[in-house]
Amino acid sequence: MHKRGNVLDRLSRNDDTVLVNLCSDEDDWSSDFMRELNKKYPLAKREYNKSGHTMGDTQLINTKGLYIANCTVIEHDSGYMNFDAFDKCMSVLSGFARDRDVKVIMSKNSIEIDDDDWADVEEILIKEFRNLPMFVYVSQPHDSEDETPRRRSRGR
Repeated sequence: MHKRGNVLDRLSRNDDTVLVNLCSDEDDWSSDFMRELNKKYPLAKREYNKSGHTMGDTQLINTKGLYIANCTVIEHDSGYMNFDAFDKCMSVLSGFARDRDVKVIMSKNSIEIDDDDWADVEEILIKEFRNLPMFVYVSQPHDSEDETPRRRSRGR
């Protein structure tokens, strides 16, 4: 399930890949990952900004060969991941992957989350993507002492 490297450097424009983009319920694209994603695939942000943002919503955008899934799972006011919303989004994406025969990829570094909560993320990924191609890219260890870990807010 895990691969090393920056997920955005590994992308190719083919219709067999969905990139998961974990979004807040506001038009906030301030994380390093989202700024880099916006530079490479500005359509993803433009389409996200056009829609409302309800927890658990999944917006699939075909950027002429690569699907980007904007998943509303981060509560803007608290900055925390809503695990029920994440579970709902992953259920939608696993169905899409099964129906379209595509692989799903995401970056562990796209969100700030502590190891205990990451275990909950992995549990959902394993449940939803059993027997489906799903890869999580890790570009660097996420254990800096300077960072404040994010805790879950609602759900789970």
